[in-house]
Amino acid sequence: MKIIFYASREDQGFYGEAEIGEVEFFESPAKILEKYGDRIFLTEKEFKEYVKTSERWKTKGKRQRPWMAIVLRNVKKYPKVVKPKRFIAVSGRYVKEKEYQEIQSQF
Repeated sequence: MKIIFYASREDQGFYGEAEIGEVEFFESPAKILEKYGDRIFLTEKEFKEYVKTSERWKTKGKRQRPWMAIVLRNVKKYPKVVKPKRFIAVSGRYVKEKEYQEIQSQF
């Protein structure tokens, strides 16, 4: 599977892609930082700030959801931004093979 990077502000469009190597689940964000250190997408300061703001997602009386880390391989930036033909919501969306081929044909 691949993940395609999309920017929703300023110059909207697809910016690049990467292969999904692994998906790992952790009981706490500290375990992610312990395992990956400076190999995560955010700086340590940004990561800790994100964790702090995510406290709002906790639910009372229920077990907290696990934290997920996605390990990417073969990350590549597209030579130019590719505009999507369809709207992309904040939650993202799946890109089917035909649309992926159309993206690739843009450069």
